[in-house]
Amino acid sequence: MKKVILVFACLSLAIALPAQQPAYADVPEKTFAIPAQPNAADYQSIAQKYLQYADSLFGSKTSLSKETRKYIFVTSAFANTILEKYPAVVANVDSFRVLEKDRKLVSLAGYSEVMAFAKAKMMPHGNFNDNFTTQYDAQIGPLDQEGQDQLLSFASYYYTSYADASKEIAAEAGKNGKVKSEELFDVLGTYVYGIIKSQAFAAHQAYAQKLTLAKYDIQRDVRIPLRDGTKLSAILVLPKGASPKLPTILRVNCYPVNEGFEVNATKIAANKGYASLTVYNRGKYKSEGVFLPFENDAKDNHDIIDWISKQSWSDGQVGMYGGSYLGFAQWAATKYLHPALKTIVPQVAVGAGIDFPNPQGVQLTYNLQWLKYAASQPMTDLSQMRNQDRWDKINNAYLRNGVAYNKLDSLEGSGTDTIFQRWLKHPTTDDWYAAQTPTPEEFAKINIPIFTTTGYFDDDQRGAMYYYRMHNQFGPKDAINNHYLFIGPFDHGGAQGNPRAELAPYKIEKEALLNQVNLVYEWFDYVLKGKPKPAFLQDRVNVFVMGENRWAHFNSVQKMNRDTLNYYLSPNNQLQAKQANSSPIAIKFSTAPGLDDTLHIYTNNNAMVTEEIFKKKTKLLFETPVYQEAFVLNGSPTLDLYLSIDAPDADIFFTIWEEDAKGKLWPLSQSVQRLSHAKTIHQRNLLKTNEVYHFTFDNLYWITKRIEKGSKLKVTVAPLSDTFWQKNYGSGKDVSTETKADARNIELKIYNDAKRPSVVHFPVM
Repeated sequence: MKKVILVFACLSLAIALPAQQPAYADVPEKTFAIPAQPNAADYQSIAQKYLQYADSLFGSKTSLSKETRKYIFVTSAFANTILEKYPAVVANVDSFRVLEKDRKLVSLAGYSEVMAFAKAKMMPHGNFNDNFTTQYDAQIGPLDQEGQDQLLSFASYYYTSYADASKEIAAEAGKNGKVKSEELFDVLGTYVYGIIKSQAFAAHQAYAQKLTLAKYDIQRDVRIPLRDGTKLSAILVLPKGASPKLPTILRVNCYPVNEGFEVNATKIAANKGYASLTVYNRGKYKSEGVFLPFENDAKDNHDIIDWISKQSWSDGQVGMYGGSYLGFAQWAATKYLHPALKTIVPQVAVGAGIDFPNPQGVQLTYNLQWLKYAASQPMTDLSQMRNQDRWDKINNAYLRNGVAYNKLDSLEGSGTDTIFQRWLKHPTTDDWYAAQTPTPEEFAKINIPIFTTTGYFDDDQRGAMYYYRMHNQFGPKDAINNHYLFIGPFDHGGAQGNPRAELAPYKIEKEALLNQVNLVYEWFDYVLKGKPKPAFLQDRVNVFVMGENRWAHFNSVQKMNRDTLNYYLSPNNQLQAKQANSSPIAIKFSTAPGLDDTLHIYTNNNAMVTEEIFKKKTKLLFETPVYQEAFVLNGSPTLDLYLSIDAPDADIFFTIWEEDAKGKLWPLSQSVQRLSHAKTIHQRNLLKTNEVYHFTFDNLYWITKRIEKGSKLKVTVAPLSDTFWQKNYGSGKDVSTETKADARNIELKIYNDAKRPSVVHFPVM
C-alpha cells in the first residue's frame, strides 16, 4: 500500500503536484523560522521572506527544473494570497498551469479556488459571494461534466480536511522552530485554504449544489443490511433522465474523507451513465460494526452485490472498480462469486498476505502507520500521512534501540493496537489469509471479464500480479482469454488513473500518459453495455516500453519475450555469460543495530529504491559486461541461487540497476526475502546451519525498459536492514519477539560451480 508524504499527493489526484522527488532538489536548501503557534503576522512575515527567496532563485543563473518551478509558482500564489497581492496570485497560478500543459484538467483549472478567490477580490464592485461564484464558474464552467465533478470533489477536501489541518501542520513544523522550502507548500497552503473557506465556502457550496441537483439524484444515507444484521452506509448517485434500470458501478471503500468529497467522487460513474454506489466497510464512515482489514470483505461484498441486484434502479449487472485496498476488495468479492457481478477492474490491488502486511514473510514498519491512517476511526486520519517525520522517528527508535517489533505500537504512544497484534499472529500466508481471497479452487470458478492495472513502481505490483497469475493459472479458459493486463511506468497513484510526468530519476514519456479513467469506462461499456472492446486493448497483455515511447501488446506473459539473458555470479563481482567453477562468494554481517538500519532505501512515495543502497556497509555487487547493442528488458528478473548460512534465518534484499554509458544509475527492480519463507510463503522452515539450499527468487518487480548500448546491469545482494522493514536478528525465534539481545554474526555463502550454478535471468523482449 502506498506511502505518501505530501497531502496533495494523497488525494488531489488531478491537480496534485508530483511528490516523486524532493522539491528544490536542484538548489541549496533554505529554511524559514516559524513559531510553534504562528499568528496572522507570522504567516505574513514567512510569506514575504518566501517571495524574496523565490525572486532570488529566478534571478540566479541556476537552471531550475520544471518540478522546482511548479512548487515555486504555487507556493508563491499562497504567499501572495496571504499578503493580499491578488494580481500576483493570478500570475502565479497561470504560470503553474502553463507548466502543466500535458495534463489538460490541471492546465485549464488547477487551483481554481485560489484563482477565483483572487479574481473576486480584485473586482471593485458587487457582493463578494456573488463575485466569487462568477469567477469560480468562469474557472470550471467550461469544463466537461467529468472535470467539474473532479474539481468539486477536490474542493470538498480542500475546504475541510486540508484547511482544517493548518494548525496541526504549523505546530509540527514549529517544533523545530524552522521549516524547509518544500514544507512551506503545506504550511502556507493549508492556511490559505482556511482563509478561502472562511470567506467563500458558503458561495462554493451553493454553486456546487446547483450544479449537482441539475444533473444527479443523490441518496447520501443508504443503508445496506448484511447477513449478520450489520448495516453498511452507502452513497448512491443516479444520472437524471437515464433509463429507469442501469448497470451499477460499485466501489467498496475504507478511505472516507468527508461527505462532500465522497459524494463528488461517486458522481463520476453516474456521469458515465451508470448507477454509482460507494459502500463503506464496517466501522467506516457511517457503517455499523468494526473495521477489521481483509477479514469481512469476501462475504460482505457478496451481500452488497446481492442487495444491488434486487433494487428497482438495477438492471442486475454490477461492475466493481477501485485501487489498492479497493482492488483487494474486488478479488475478495470473487471468492464467493455472485451471478450479478459481471466484471472487476482491480487497480494496484493489495495482495493480502502477499505484498501486505508481510511481503515474502517480512513485516513492514509501515503497517502500524497504515492502521492508524485507515483503521483507527470512522473517517480516514490524514494526519498519519502528513506527519511522516513522526513515523520516521518511531521507526528509527525501534531499529536503533533494538526493540521487539511487537512493541512498535507501544513506541507509537497510543497503546496496544489490537489489529497490529492480530496480524503478528499470522507471520506466514496461512489459512487465515486463505479465508480472505480466492483459493485455487475458487479462482477456477471466476468466469467474468477482468481488467487488471498496475505499474513498474507501484508498491502493490506484486499483489496485483499475484491475482493475475493465479487467475491465469487456474481460471476457466474463456475467462482467461478475457482477462486483460495494463502495466506501465506508474506508481501506486499513477496506475489508478493519475500518471505522473516525472518519477525521479525518470521523466515519463508522453505515450504512457493516456487517460486511464476513460479506458476503464470503455471497458465497462464493453462488458456491461455491449459496446466494442476498447481499441487500446489490442491484446491481453499491454505493456509500455520505457525508452522507446510505445506500448507493446502480447497474447500472454509466456509469449511476450524472445530470449532470456543468463548470467552466473562470480567472486570478482562480475555477472558472466559462461559458468565457471569458483569458490563460494561469502558475505559476513552482524544483525546488531547499526547505521545500515537507518538508511532510507525507499523514497516513501513509490516502490523505487534509491542510491542509498550503495551506502550499505555490507553488500555484494555484481555487474554485467557493457552491452554493445540495445535491448528491451521485459518482465521480472529471476535469481536462481545456491545458498548456505550459519544461522537459522536471515532477510535478504535484492536490487537491479542499469548504469548507462555516462555512469548514471537507473533503478529497475527489487525484492526482499525472508530465507525461512523462500521455499513456501505458507509456512516457516528454518535453515540448517551450513546446509546448501537451492532457492528461486522470482518475485522481483516487473519493468519494461530499453537498456541502451554502452550500459551495463548491476545486481546488489545485501542483508535487509533499513527503516522500511521489520528487523530479523537471525535467532530463529518468532521475529516479532526478537530484540538486539538476539543479534548475531552471520555468514552467507553463494555457490557457483558445476553442480550448484547461481544464475540471474533477465527476460528480453
